[in-house]
Amino acid sequence: MNIWKMLDIEPTSNKDVIRQAYRNRLPNHHPEEDPEGFQRLRAAFDEALLYKGETGQSEQSEIDVWIKRVEAVYQDFAKRLDLLCWEELLEDEVCFSLDTANEANTQLLVFLMDHYYLPQPVWQLLANHFNWEIKQA
Repeated sequence: MNIWKMLDIEPTSNKDVIRQAYRNRLPNHHPEEDPEGFQRLRAAFDEALLYKGETGQSEQSEIDVWIKRVEAVYQDFAKRLDLLCWEELLEDEVCFSLDTANEANTQLLVFLMDHYYLPQPVWQLLANHFNWEIKQA
């Protein structure tokens, strides 16, 4: 199966283009009306998201990019103390999306294991956002 033909796009590592192509083709392969076509489309979509492009370099994930932003805020002492900077980070889609919120939470906790010098209001903001107190129980 040619994944690009199935998605009706040229080979790309641009996830937005791949997602849009998948959404565009989805009405043609409804899971109840065409389960085999839907499975082929879904497989093409999944494989396309893994595509590395001609360079062989894998694209950074959304969470990797977000963690780099977290690190940049942490490394700048004034920003590290600024609650608004942390609130802005938490407004990113990776913190809300069903596909990425748990992974963002996990990666943030891993980051904070080595970077824990934060003011209490920032810890409280993070704990409230990710419901860390509830998960303890």
